[in-house]
Amino acid sequence: MSLRLDDEKDLVAGTIASGFRLLKFPDALEAAYRTDNARRGAEVIRRIMPWVTPLWVAAAGALLLSFGDTATPWVTNSLLPVGVAIGWLWAMIASRQLEKAVHLHVGLALLVAQFANLRTVFLLGEHPFSLFVILQAIYLLLILFTLPRMRLLPAAACAVLPAVLALVSAVIEGYTVDWLSFAQFYGNTVMLGIVIGYVLEHRDRLAWLQTRQLDIGMRDLEALRLQSEAESRLQRLTGEYLEQVAGNLTATEIAGRSLRFLVERTAVQVGTIYLVEGNRLRRAASCGLEGETRTADELGRGETLVGQAAEDGRRLRLTHLPADYHAIRTATGSAPPAELLVEPVRHQDTTLAVIELGALAPLQEADLVLVGHIGRAMATALVAAHARDALARAGMADFAI
Repeated sequence: MSLRLDDEKDLVAGTIASGFRLLKFPDALEAAYRTDNARRGAEVIRRIMPWVTPLWVAAAGALLLSFGDTATPWVTNSLLPVGVAIGWLWAMIASRQLEKAVHLHVGLALLVAQFANLRTVFLLGEHPFSLFVILQAIYLLLILFTLPRMRLLPAAACAVLPAVLALVSAVIEGYTVDWLSFAQFYGNTVMLGIVIGYVLEHRDRLAWLQTRQLDIGMRDLEALRLQSEAESRLQRLTGEYLEQVAGNLTATEIAGRSLRFLVERTAVQVGTIYLVEGNRLRRAASCGLEGETRTADELGRGETLVGQAAEDGRRLRLTHLPADYHAIRTATGSAPPAELLVEPVRHQDTTLAVIELGALAPLQEADLVLVGHIGRAMATALVAAHARDALARAGMADFAI
């Protein structure tokens, strides 16, 4: 489940403040943590496998060469299953299945290896090599609670289950079980592993939360930077536009300069501007149209998308246009627009003009915002032009009188 930035910020800050003593985040954070935890766990396994494998080969080879048949029970019953577990992890790495269920694969591998170790302890009994197998089992416990980044409860289950299975197997096969010694070397180590696992998972979760909090802060700063840049760009372009429509321009001249400015400053390639004159709309400017004679010079209110926008005063955005709709001319041919934007130019609830723009690719938010700002600035320029025309007509009427 994805979170809005503000919601995630509050959730992370609240979770850090609470201390999360139960090693459990709110559901939205827990899912993200487990995904990231599994990715990092898989990365750890991939990195240590090239070191673990040669060490296992060297240990098995040294035992067989140095002790021969004496070490065979250890190699056969303990080291060989450990090798199977190592091979399984290599297979998962090669097949790219490790990342999909890293804790399952690692847990199964460690469970098999630990069961083999503990069974070998019972098999060897008082044999001198039994101590080395015990140490090997302790090493696996330490690995289980530290490297794979498994959650505490699954790690504890992977530690206890092979012990139970090994004890059952020892009883069935008639091995002598020294319960006190087994509890001392394995039970104490499991409890120590649980404590270590709790501390490491708590620290890992806290570090993940703090990293998440830092990342949110960086995203906030980046969003502010982008917003500032967008506002600066918008102000700069609006200023450039106002310079172009300054002076005693007619409405038609304003339309032509406005359309040229939008084509040059946005991702549009084709466009027209219609001026509203009473109940009719007159085409005052066009750019990039193929077969411009097919584009009506005059429209009535409500006719076509342009007339509808003039009547309703609302922006229209359309995609999946017909292949012959305002085809965009290029040096090598023509193509239909991917998006059409119809923008009414309004002043005090009155539509003064309608801008129709087409682009070969969907318009970005920055372009849409710029068109809106230019439309408002254009409305002001048109009002001024109409006022000048009215004054000029009034002056001519006075002169005629």
